Amino acid sequence: MNNIVKNRMLSLASLMLVLTISTGCGSTVVQDVLKETINETLKKRQNVAISETEVKTLSEYIEDENYESAKWLLDNLYESYPSSLENESRFVWAVETATRELQYSHDEKLQAFIARYPESLPMDFFSSLYQFNKGAKLRGTDWAANTSDAKFDAMRVEMKKSVAGFENVLNQHPESYLAHAYIGRNYSYIASRHESDIAFRKSLVQEPASFGAWNGFLWYNRPRWGGNYAGMMKLLNEMGYEVGDNPRLARLRGVILADKASNAIQNNKYDDAEELLMLAMDYGVVSDYTRVADELHAKVQALGDSEGACRISQKIYTLQPDNKRYKNLVAIC
Repeated sequence: MNNIVKNRMLSLASLMLVLTISTGCGSTVVQDVLKETINETLKKRQNVAISETEVKTLSEYIEDENYESAKWLLDNLYESYPSSLENESRFVWAVETATRELQYSHDEKLQAFIARYPESLPMDFFSSLYQFNKGAKLRGTDWAANTSDAKFDAMRVEMKKSVAGFENVLNQHPESYLAHAYIGRNYSYIASRHESDIAFRKSLVQEPASFGAWNGFLWYNRPRWGGNYAGMMKLLNEMGYEVGDNPRLARLRGVILADKASNAIQNNKYDDAEELLMLAMDYGVVSDYTRVADELHAKVQALGDSEGACRISQKIYTLQPDNKRYKNLVAIC
């Protein structure tokens, strides 16, 4: 038995133990489920390829109102994502970018695309993610003490719809492990830390090396979400068993530094934030790190420090040469 399989079995055993404690399942049931999960996880390692000749992204098809092509691409991305970690990455990037960023620039087109295909499992997943990101947008990014009850109420309405939608996806497609991870993200906002952790664990039982699941699990265990850095370090150590199977997970080792950078921004310590953020990005680029960079850039720009804003833009663009926003910002420096 090679080391990757050994590590995977150890990690799965650890995850199942947590679920056993939480649900009261007997050891025989756990062993049966664990054996079945390992078999299914290893079987689905076949790589279902998606055409590399696509000339437009899902977001671009929606922007162009080419909904038929957008639906075709969404179907292919969704159907292939459980088959390999690479395809998971492509799927998450496509649907996260579309459901989050298009809300600010092309929300009417986004809603029209969703409404056009109501009887579709991939669209059920997509629309549930849209509702999660809509709820997060309605809440805003302020600390809880600075957020109104009206914003929290609006957020809860959307996120309860999102949870119901992802549960419907799982009823039709139990192998859709990322649905559990997104339920975990929703619960981080509207339920308890315990319920959120259980949802993330369910996702990781099905795919222990999932970047999407680990990213959410770590990000929503930050102190501002009721977690702590000691707990995050334990999760990072546990995640370490899976890095050999998914090297991209190593990027998440900067998550605590990125959170400290975000805290520094809140305290108007922008030089400290920049230093911490760049240390986080030394591990690699993660979308949550980029969002911290966006926040830092906006604060520095608002102070009239164009030199500092350009310096941040150039650093981010060096790390992310495909990032159109920072490419444009560098061009005007």
